[in-house]
Amino acid sequence: MLPAAMKKALIAFTETTEKQPNQYVIEGFLVGLAATQNVLRADYLLQTLFGNYQSIHKIQLETLLFMCEEAYTLVTEEEYQLPKACVLPKKEIEPVLAKEQPLPSFCQGVVAAFDIADTTDLPTLTRHNVNNVRDLFHSFTSLAAARESYQGMEPVYSFEQHMQQLKRSLKVELFALKDALSWGKRTTKRC
Repeated sequence: MLPAAMKKALIAFTETTEKQPNQYVIEGFLVGLAATQNVLRADYLLQTLFGNYQSIHKIQLETLLFMCEEAYTLVTEEEYQLPKACVLPKKEIEPVLAKEQPLPSFCQGVVAAFDIADTTDLPTLTRHNVNNVRDLFHSFTSLAAARESYQGMEPVYSFEQHMQQLKRSLKVELFALKDALSWGKRTTKRC
């Protein structure tokens, strides 16, 4: 568990960067890296996640690297839990899928990590798995994306029920993808 002072220091850093990701985007990105088994050098990680920045203090970098290591460990050991704030109520899900809310922010981070994953050397079926899991997380990045994932579905479930079922599968699909990638030869992107 990360001490509050370290988390506060990292949040202070993000506010001075070009992209200014919130804590859920950061966590989602690190979890996405772990699931795709993508290892990034610290400078590439900082540039990809934060964009341009002036400088970073040692404690801020240590916090980010600690969070990265923790995400890799928890995903690898299949002990990762989505952030508690990433809840999806049974009704009235529109406010939860608004911009800057925890669930869409987390999923935007995961999608961003999947977008930089190098899948060129993967078998076609595994590449499709990566894209399917990416699309699943993308369904929660906004209300529009959620509605798009519901379009064309058989009207067996309501929109809210459909999204509840998808949300329940997020963690399972993430771990399944991690397992599929670990079985084959996986090239990590080391910059």
